[in-house]
Amino acid sequence: VSGASASETERRRALREAFARYDMDGSGRISRTELYRAFRAAGVRYDAATLDAVFREADIDGSGDISFSEFLRLARALDR
Repeated sequence: VSGASASETERRRALREAFARYDMDGSGRISRTELYRAFRAAGVRYDAATLDAVFREADIDGSGDISFSEFLRLARALDR
């Protein structure tokens, strides 16, 4: 695993699995609704304004949904 520790590789694998689970329509991207459901499933209760702010911050390219790379950045930010 070039440059990545085993724990980093495992974390990325777990995040890939979570992303696939939350990408309910199989589009390869997470919609606002899918993100809301993912947070709810994780026990995170954001109000609509906070969820919108998190989504806008995560949607770096402004496409209206979250790619896996954007999801990785969001997961890192939420870990802080």
